[in-house]
Amino acid sequence: MNRLFLVLLFGLTANALFGQLNVERLDSLQRELESSTDRLIKVDLLMELMRELINSDLDEAFRLSKSAVALSEQSGDSLRMVKTYFAQGFILRRQNRLPESIELLNRAMRIGERNQFSSDLGRIYNSLAIAYTFSGKYANALSIHFKSLEFNEQKGTKEDVSITLNNIGFVYFKLKNYQEARSFYVRSLHIKDSIQSTFDVDRLLINLALCENQLKNYEQAENYIVKGLRLCGENCDPPIRLEAELGLGMSFLERRNDTQAIIHFREAYRISKNLNENRFTTESLISLAQINIRRQEYADALIFLDEAEDVAATAQYPDLLIQVFKNKSRIYYSLNEYKNAAIYQARYIHLKDSIYSDELINNLADVKAEFEERENLKTIREQDQVLQLKEEVIQRQRLQTIFITIIACLGIALTYLLFRFSRELQRKRTDLSVKNKQLYEVQNALRKVNRELDQLVEERTKDLAEINQSLVSTNEELDYFIYKTSHDIRGPLASLLGLAHLGKLEVTEPVASNYLHQIDGTASKLNVVLSKMAKINQISRGELQPTRVDLQAVLNAIIARQTAQLPPGRVEVSIDMVGDVQLISDAALIETCLENLVSNAIKYRSESVRIQPFVNIQVEQKMHAVLVRVIDNGIGIPEMPQEQLFRMFVRASERSETGGIGLYLAKLSATRIFGKLSYSKNEQGHTVFTLLLHPNLQQRLAQVQQLREEKSKQEALIRARVQALSDEVL
Repeated sequence: MNRLFLVLLFGLTANALFGQLNVERLDSLQRELESSTDRLIKVDLLMELMRELINSDLDEAFRLSKSAVALSEQSGDSLRMVKTYFAQGFILRRQNRLPESIELLNRAMRIGERNQFSSDLGRIYNSLAIAYTFSGKYANALSIHFKSLEFNEQKGTKEDVSITLNNIGFVYFKLKNYQEARSFYVRSLHIKDSIQSTFDVDRLLINLALCENQLKNYEQAENYIVKGLRLCGENCDPPIRLEAELGLGMSFLERRNDTQAIIHFREAYRISKNLNENRFTTESLISLAQINIRRQEYADALIFLDEAEDVAATAQYPDLLIQVFKNKSRIYYSLNEYKNAAIYQARYIHLKDSIYSDELINNLADVKAEFEERENLKTIREQDQVLQLKEEVIQRQRLQTIFITIIACLGIALTYLLFRFSRELQRKRTDLSVKNKQLYEVQNALRKVNRELDQLVEERTKDLAEINQSLVSTNEELDYFIYKTSHDIRGPLASLLGLAHLGKLEVTEPVASNYLHQIDGTASKLNVVLSKMAKINQISRGELQPTRVDLQAVLNAIIARQTAQLPPGRVEVSIDMVGDVQLISDAALIETCLENLVSNAIKYRSESVRIQPFVNIQVEQKMHAVLVRVIDNGIGIPEMPQEQLFRMFVRASERSETGGIGLYLAKLSATRIFGKLSYSKNEQGHTVFTLLLHPNLQQRLAQVQQLREEKSKQEALIRARVQALSDEVL
């Protein structure tokens, strides 16, 4: 029990770990997709996402395939068009949307054949032929399968040849040509035995069992199924157990052992419903209905057949609908309901004629004749190859005689050369001893040069450290100068503002009053500039304080301050908060950044009476970031590089009153908290500032500290290795 508990615990842990890794993989691919601007790279990333999702979320995989197809068509890259067409066709086939799947796979096949994309054609042939088979277009399916067989034989991939033979056998099985189906299954099994392949052998044995059932070799059928289940093992995949249960049910059904047949068909029905395998669900229901018909339990049989008809019609399985219509017609004739019997008899005849028509028979004959002709030509080529091989053997024997003669001559020459070499080697040894003595002297000189070089490097390193310390000191002095200057000027500036206010109250002469108003306005603007310059020093040197930030409250406060001096309704300011936004960051820097963005949007609004100015703030929680967009329809920003726009003292408009410091402060604040600030225009020409914030500043600071420690360790390790190598050389 303890061992079983440990096994279960390990399995659950491994499953959780795998799920976490899969989620991280999806997140990583999604981030790369959002950041990439190259179409071809986006197509490749979408294909990777589809492969990750195709077994867990088929609808999302299909949505991604549509984007991949559109991008590949826009790029005009033939190889990626083939890959995306194939991927979407494969997903459509899994969704039972067979006509759409066939159209896309045919398109992929034509482009692949035209450009000779041999690495993709095999998969395309296989998927297209299976789609034709499920659609009841057996002649088309065989034609594609035979083309795939010739293609795989030319490539020499025996595993792919065995898979194609298995698929051809399945088509003949659907055509009720069980002898031909068995022959292809047996050929496939022989190839797998020759290369000792176990891939899909269990399913191939079950396919053989289904053929033996139809050929009334019931014991052989059961032997194949038992052997297949033995190969599959205890952890047999549900799809294989499903086919095995269906095969056993058919065996017991044909031998009229209804009790055992019902048990296996019900188990097959249960598994197929869990797997959403509509084809096997329909086959199980038809088989259960046949047992009820044989027992004359017509009401139960009709229940099974009604469900089978719904599933087969929805999934578009015409071959299974034929069986449903045939069995319903039999039941209604037995119940003397001739009207319903005639309806289903007509449906049966119409659908059967549409699938198994004279045209199908002629096409099958043409396809088979073409295949046999290719086989005969292949046999002739093989015989020619045998004759050519015999000629090559004779030629090889002649060459072998000549080669032996040449080897003998070379042996004599080699003996002479070895003698000469021995004498030369002795002379070289004498020279080598002299060279060793010279080398020892050179090594001594090298050691002296290395010592002098080490001393010089040490002196230069000391000079570099002093220069670095000087730069740090200069930078600190500059920051202190900015802080001190802004602080010292604000005292006289406050006095100047006070005098201007007093003058405006006491002076009544218009000209003097106008000058005082201008002095007051200019001093106020200078006060704002000094405040922002002091803010630069505070942002650069201040310690980060990560706290939980309520963006809604911060934005409301900013909007209230910025619109306080405006007439009501002059600017429409709105906030769109998507979902519950969780953010841990420095609240002061967040407020500084957003204050400058919102202030600019309101300040540079359009003054036209025909335009209603607006500022729209959008906040959204992404997977690994908090996204804030500030959108306005103001006067806009002239074309300039992004890095120039966010520099200090760069004015994007003549209406700027602070000398171009606002956007610099916003950028500086965002960078300080590991955020990214960018500018763009949307399709309507509106100005858009996009701010990407790290959702957890505290976690990011810990990561940065860890990276710094690791870098220090790596640098120390590198220095130690360099020193060891230097010692070894010396």
